[in-house]
Amino acid sequence: MSNKFEDSFIDDLVADLKPARPLNIWVLSGLALIATAVLSILIVAFFGMRSDIIEAFKNGVVVWKNGGLLLVAIGAFIYVMNNSRPIKVKSNYVILFMLLFGGIIFYQILKLVINGNFEHELTNINFGAYQTCMSIILVGGGMVYFAIWKIWLRNGASTNPQFQSTMAGILSGAIAAFSYAFHCNMDSIFYYIICYVSPVVMLGIIGYILGNRLKW
Repeated sequence: MSNKFEDSFIDDLVADLKPARPLNIWVLSGLALIATAVLSILIVAFFGMRSDIIEAFKNGVVVWKNGGLLLVAIGAFIYVMNNSRPIKVKSNYVILFMLLFGGIIFYQILKLVINGNFEHELTNINFGAYQTCMSIILVGGGMVYFAIWKIWLRNGASTNPQFQSTMAGILSGAIAAFSYAFHCNMDSIFYYIICYVSPVVMLGIIGYILGNRLKW
């Protein structure tokens, strides 16, 4: 008798609940790809491709500059994707991608030290068009973050919503920075850190702050 009562009581409690629709990986993947394509097309259309793009590929600038941002985007994407439900998932690949990005920056600085150009590069940074660079990354990344928030974050149930929102901010910023890097020919590692990496970090901080609003 008690079991029937308990079953009836539980049925009454969950009667008006609707099952959550599972999050589809292709939705987040499509959103990231579309955002990257749209931003890249708009930036190239309005500002143009960097004039030395072929040479930049040949000497490896595009590999470390754009490739580093792509590593960050992939790492952040994996975290946002894997931690959308209250199931703990190891973040080994995320850590690996972030370490690889850190290694790229370290290697570029190490080359300057070995060649004796560290002080010169540090004290003679060309900040040409830095306002445009940082503004596009912040505004473009902010728009991507808003889309991720509406389509993905608010429909999730992460065990750590603040950190997931942080990684979504980093993902958004990395996408915008990656897209803008095809136009920008400022290849100093210190310009890269200040004008590319710092806006991505800022968007991560914004994501962390807004993560307080994620409830489930």
